Amino acid sequence: MTTPSFVNEITGEVLKLLDPYESLIRKVQVYHNEVRGEGLSLKVDRKVHLFALGKAASFQLKSFLKVLEGTKLESKVGMCVSYTKKDHKVFDDRIIELEGDHPLMSEENLEKTKIFTSYLEKIEEDESLIFLLSGGASALLERPRKGMSFNELREAHQKLLHSGK
Repeated sequence: MTTPSFVNEITGEVLKLLDPYESLIRKVQVYHNEVRGEGLSLKVDRKVHLFALGKAASFQLKSFLKVLEGTKLESKVGMCVSYTKKDHKVFDDRIIELEGDHPLMSEENLEKTKIFTSYLEKIEEDESLIFLLSGGASALLERPRKGMSFNELREAHQKLLHSGK
């Protein structure tokens, strides 16, 4: 039995609406030195750094860079840093792509968190930051509180993961 063509069309349209790359391009516009979107209006006077965290991070950054192409803001882009799930890279030379384990955290994620936050710390006070967040961030960006061991952190994370909340 073959699938009716309208089902394939509808499925294709739904997938396009859910695609992080396509949805960001539709929702963000640039006017002169200002980035505008749903609930966002940011005037950029100096550099603008783009950071993204989560399973869609690299795709979001790539689409944001596409939105900036050909605008006054394209020349103001500073660091572009993505921290995403393994095998979710877009291989764009403009983006520093860090990969971590998901859905279960690992000690490697602790190291990648240090690297990711070290890039954030390099941003100057008078520069702009656009931070894009997608699902999966809680397993990727991990830093145990003082006195907490990695095993205690992993156990707490697994309890939350399996709690369904």
